[in-house]
Amino acid sequence: MKNKTKIGLTIVLFFCLFGSQQNIFSQDLKPAILDVQYLKSDGNPSLKISAKYREDRVFYPATGLNFTIYKSILLDEKDELTEDSLIGSATTDEAGLALFNLQKNQIKSIGNTFIVRIENSSVFEEDEESVMFSDAKLSASIEQEEDGNYITAQLTDSEDNPLAEQSLNVSLKRLFGKMQVGEDESYETDEEGKISVQISDTLYSKSGKLNFEIKLDENDDYGTIVDNLIGDFGVAMVSKDTFDKRTMWSPPSKTPLFALIVPNLLLIGIWFTLVLLLVNLFKIYKSK
Repeated sequence: MKNKTKIGLTIVLFFCLFGSQQNIFSQDLKPAILDVQYLKSDGNPSLKISAKYREDRVFYPATGLNFTIYKSILLDEKDELTEDSLIGSATTDEAGLALFNLQKNQIKSIGNTFIVRIENSSVFEEDEESVMFSDAKLSASIEQEEDGNYITAQLTDSEDNPLAEQSLNVSLKRLFGKMQVGEDESYETDEEGKISVQISDTLYSKSGKLNFEIKLDENDDYGTIVDNLIGDFGVAMVSKDTFDKRTMWSPPSKTPLFALIVPNLLLIGIWFTLVLLLVNLFKIYKSK
């Protein structure tokens, strides 16, 4: 009897454990959509990572998602054998974005490959995305000529060879976005890898400083390269703020003086007239 009871308990325990394991492994993991771009801003290389997922036909940012970043190292050039070397990790923010800074000594002249992986996530499926690029340099400056100011920029590879027929964007950073500089949306580099953009319009800023951005945007071979310039030829804007002045739309403590004096004088005049009439009526009544 005892043996039968033990066998029965063993069978029940087995099915309980088996059922719980099935529930664990049957939990659906979400597939994440990854995007990895190479970004070099003012000479500092980095990987820009974005992640999102789809639920009920709506895309949401994958917040708090951990990534492991690997660099693909070529072991045998003849057999094209590679090895993935772990170099760090990154986590997405509330917008589903992460920025992983690279060391300059991790970048080669050509043939750079970095891999971003989702590993051991309790929410998302394991996945990976790679980015391949070659190194390049973008240098820009502001030159003053007789007919105005010019922004000149040169795009070269890591060995200072000019890169021709590449599109560069020139823009002016504003508070709520970027303003196009020049007549064209983008400018193609010449045989020397250079562009020159004339600034013919009068540009205004709060302090007279102008923040320009020259950008090679999402190039298939070199990624995104950005160089920022500060110009001091802007026209400083004169503040027309009337917060500390006495105007009709100011708070009560800043009411214009005429709006205080004139109504009060009218009220005093009206009350003086009424009092004078009452006094005269009282005198007439007493004289009878």
